[in-house]
Amino acid sequence: MKKTLAILLCVIMVASLFTMSAFAVKEENEWKKYPLILVPGYTSTSLHKLDENGNKVEVWGDILGIIGDGLNGESVGLLEQLAKSLKENDSSYYAKRVGEGFNRIFADLACKNDGTSVTPLYPYVDKAEENNFAALREAYPDGKYQPEPVFAELFAEKIGYENIYAFSCDFRMGAIELSDKLRGYVDEVLEHANRNRAEKDKVDKVNIYAISHGGQISGTYLTRYGHEGKVNKAILTVPALGGAQIAYDLYNGETQFNAVELIAFLEHGMMFEEDYHQLVDTIDLGIGDSVVKGFFPVALETIQYWGSIWDFIPLKHYEEMKERYLDPVKDAEFIAKTDKMHYEVMSPEGKDYFGKGFKRAQEAGTDVYILAGYDCNVFTGTGESADMLITIESSTGATVAPFGKRFNDGYIQKVNTGLYQVSPSMTVDASTSYMPYHTWFIENYYHGMTLNDDYTRSLAMNLLFTDESYDVTTMKGYSQFHATTNISHGVHAQFKGCTEGHLAAGSDALIVKNLSAEKDILVMSVNVNGLDISFPSKPVRLKAGESKEIPFTGEIPDVKGRNFEVTVSYFTPTITMLGERTFDFTLMGKEQIVYDTNNPYVDADFVSKLDSVIDKNTNMILVNTGLKDSASIIYNMLYGIIKAIAAVVGFVK
Repeated sequence: MKKTLAILLCVIMVASLFTMSAFAVKEENEWKKYPLILVPGYTSTSLHKLDENGNKVEVWGDILGIIGDGLNGESVGLLEQLAKSLKENDSSYYAKRVGEGFNRIFADLACKNDGTSVTPLYPYVDKAEENNFAALREAYPDGKYQPEPVFAELFAEKIGYENIYAFSCDFRMGAIELSDKLRGYVDEVLEHANRNRAEKDKVDKVNIYAISHGGQISGTYLTRYGHEGKVNKAILTVPALGGAQIAYDLYNGETQFNAVELIAFLEHGMMFEEDYHQLVDTIDLGIGDSVVKGFFPVALETIQYWGSIWDFIPLKHYEEMKERYLDPVKDAEFIAKTDKMHYEVMSPEGKDYFGKGFKRAQEAGTDVYILAGYDCNVFTGTGESADMLITIESSTGATVAPFGKRFNDGYIQKVNTGLYQVSPSMTVDASTSYMPYHTWFIENYYHGMTLNDDYTRSLAMNLLFTDESYDVTTMKGYSQFHATTNISHGVHAQFKGCTEGHLAAGSDALIVKNLSAEKDILVMSVNVNGLDISFPSKPVRLKAGESKEIPFTGEIPDVKGRNFEVTVSYFTPTITMLGERTFDFTLMGKEQIVYDTNNPYVDADFVSKLDSVIDKNTNMILVNTGLKDSASIIYNMLYGIIKAIAAVVGFVK
């Protein structure tokens, strides 16, 4: 018996040993500290030249200081001219002076017509050993030359500053050239990171986290060199892969700044809970449009041959702008460079098209992910679905309805990916994306504000700091389409038991969440356009951060591909007191609605309940006085109460 027990004990111990060994190996594989390269947004790198004594002279970096020195006492005169321009509503002279001042102060940034710098310029800190964040923090404790410091701090909590590197570059150059530099920098980082590591801890890959223009550089690197397999994970947030509409708008002289959108952008960035944009409906920023239109042609003296500016021109506008601004003979060398980016990388026919290159990178073992914002107008006001700066088409390669329109009910996505990939607002078809299964779309996610939204922040961190490879079907809790949960938007809503943005049979309630971290709100009404379901008129109190189910009555049609809207109106203890947010949903039943190919688009927004009962004159008065939003919220609240009373009266009768 003892012998049997001894043998059994040995078996258990041996088995335990194997289990512990296997567990240890698994643990080691799960947490490899790959060095992380942070590729920041546009103009993040400080540039310098060398004076006659070989000393560094900063020509881009401390912008306010450089401008202050360059103005040399002209500030008062410029302010006086600005005041005069505002009074006379004529900004032409002021814009010209600002443009001339820009050219004088930043003359060293000018490029020749072959795209090379007139003055030899260099990143202020450039090598991996200098750009390592631990070294940067020691050399520059004041924070200089440390791009995206908030991101770096967040990442350092996971892997330490010593494992984070900042990619620096001459941002004026084109993405093809900068992707070559990033390729060399990856090797530099690997060499530096492995220098003091034990053999078992050495790595042969890096992680990349890229933002905006950094996304274009990183995306171009991955599509051209991703097959080399030197990247473990690459997260591209709001990437300018296919360009930036703002560049075309500036070259084309088309800017229509909208005060409401700009204030909403600031609210989002500052995470204000007050809806200040409701108070600025009547502000006219026309003078700002005039200043930009007058400034840009003058500033071309400096920026005309920046390859990066031309890489921001979307492919669909490229030939038009090239014909207008470039000479096919004189500028032939520069055109050849920018043609390469547009026709080899941006074009679906190109050999290094993002869609093709990302696939090669994935086959080489790289996880590539994109996070992008949609359904905001470009802040220049020209009408493109964007994150206010980069269009969703450019960031992702998706098919997009014209701004202000949506695909008609029953729309069938262009590519059968095996997954329904049309946004709840029916404005974006993700099936044509560079990476349909590895791209997340966030409605009203503003440019560069990943950390201001718990969804995008946690999604990015989870994608980056795990050994798992995810896609939109396996990343549980992160639906491919999401309405931002930035607190400036007040509330969030989705139907119980359904994928966010969808409604299917079986659901009986809307889950409404108070996004505030501090303030309680009172939900006064939930109104629906495009679907015959009703919510009770009884107010619902939501504590800060709290979610509650609000039941509804009515039958859910068993159809697929029909859009409708839900508007949540509420009282909030802020300066504006009233808040409202409208959510788009798509019915996801069994019977596919027939798509009307003769009428592919319809208005994106339903006619509001207020607009359905007021005449044009009343509407004009409300708009001109800046009271339209507030009046609409109040009417929606009253409408819910009146509808409930009518239902009771009808029942009694």
